[in-house]
Parts: sequence; C-alpha cells; structure tokens
Amino acid sequence: MLYYLDTVVVIYAVEGVAVNQQRATNHIGALERAGHRFAVSDLTRTECLVPVLGPGAGQRRRTSSASSTARTSGPSR
Repeated sequence: MLYYLDTVVVIYAVEGVAVNQQRATNHIGALERAGHRFAVSDLTRTECLVPVLGPGAGQRRRTSSASSTARTSGPSR
C-alpha cells in the first residue's frame, strides 16, 4: 500500500523533539517493514527545507537529503 506522509510526520522523523521523533520513526519503520511504500508531496519537501536553508545548516541539509532519499519512494504528488 502507498502511504502519504504529511509534513508534520516527516519533520518529526527528521528533527522532532526526541519523544515525537522516536514515535514517528517507529511508525514509519513498522509500515516499511510491512512492505508499504511512501509518497511525499513537493509542498512537504519544500516545507522541510526551510530550516535546512538557514545559516550554518550544512549538516542538517545533508541529513535531510539522505533521510528523504532513503525513506521515500513513489510519486512526489
């Protein structure tokens, strides 16, 4: 099954408060292990870039790009 990941879930998984980050990654991981795929909209990707484009955010940019590539598949719409 294809799941759409909302902006909030993606942000929690990438840079959320520890409790929310763990919850989001556990949920995404469980779906992934069950063989499900994910879709993320262009708007979600853009919203996730906002803090990444700020000054001194080079490491966050690399982490965000790697996470986006590793966790998403399918159409971006």
